[in-house]
Amino acid sequence: MLSKKMQEKAKIYLDCLKSGEVCTGSVFDGVYFAKAPHNSEIHFENQSIYVHGPLAEDELLVSAGNQWYFFSLKDGWGIENHHLAAVSCGFFMDFGRPATKEEIRALAAAPCGKQGTYAAIAEQGRQKQMQKILAVL
Repeated sequence: MLSKKMQEKAKIYLDCLKSGEVCTGSVFDGVYFAKAPHNSEIHFENQSIYVHGPLAEDELLVSAGNQWYFFSLKDGWGIENHHLAAVSCGFFMDFGRPATKEEIRALAAAPCGKQGTYAAIAEQGRQKQMQKILAVL
């Protein structure tokens, strides 16, 4: 017997296995993850999800909140009842408002104004994520 939590994970894995291709430009009613995202505040079960396209063979760029949030689905994804099912979340970016391609480009090109090593490393990571987003948009 599996716990309810493990049964839900197994269902998501099966949805990913049996699903066909998820097309760029598709819109879904939400997304569920088998592995909880590193940011436990990510809850998009009932928000429109827009598929932007693949970042890599095992990663898909999506957005929610009219491009307020960008994140990637990692290691596998599928469709169940007009929702996306995903194995895991790769990265997550909250722009604080809907972001256009031009705004993301400007943010990615802005010099790091952070003081301190750790703040600069974190900012470099954000800039790399924005470059990944721009490569697909």
